[in-house]
Amino acid sequence: MLYEKLQSTYRETKMHSFFPAYLLDNLFEFILEHQHRNRKHLSPYKFGNKYNLPVNDAIKFFLFLTGEERPLDITWFIECSNMSCGHRYFFSKDEFEKLNSVSDGIIFCEECEKLYNYKEVQTFIKAYFILNMDDNSRESVDPNSTFEALGEIAPYLKEMSPLSIIGTPENDIIKDGGDELGIELQVLSELNKTPNDDTISKSVEEIMLFVNGFIKK
Repeated sequence: MLYEKLQSTYRETKMHSFFPAYLLDNLFEFILEHQHRNRKHLSPYKFGNKYNLPVNDAIKFFLFLTGEERPLDITWFIECSNMSCGHRYFFSKDEFEKLNSVSDGIIFCEECEKLYNYKEVQTFIKAYFILNMDDNSRESVDPNSTFEALGEIAPYLKEMSPLSIIGTPENDIIKDGGDELGIELQVLSELNKTPNDDTISKSVEEIMLFVNGFIKK
């Protein structure tokens, strides 16, 4: 179940050193609301605003939960620059590899038929957080089971100390609109570290190193 994945990730990563366990309850509630409204993308900006968490810390909280065997994943995209279009082109990891293997990779907007050179738009790549669950797990995220799931929280999780802020000093990398516009690649790169300079999400780092390595060429 989703809540069990949230709990296990909380125990197995260092996020318990920076965030109180009650934020798992908040996130579970947040995800249920999005499922009920058929919203695919999970916005750390909206989450932080709803639960009084600085947005940079909300992004870090999401990053701790992001990975191949974790509850959340990230989907990458660019937006068509044609003002009358606004179509989003989403990348898979295979597409990243294919586009990075050639010097003149082309992206085609299916809505307005505009062509883009991948190398020229790479710095404009953005991201959305999504639920990383198989079909069976998705079915188990039932709003009717909310209270049952929350009742299963281990006692030590309920006794955690107040929130420890781990964001950048200003906590203002994203001031507004982050939920609609997506999160810029550079922002995720800057926030994907703990104060001790440890990587938060290795899967995110892998994509970023891959993309950034190509940009530097």
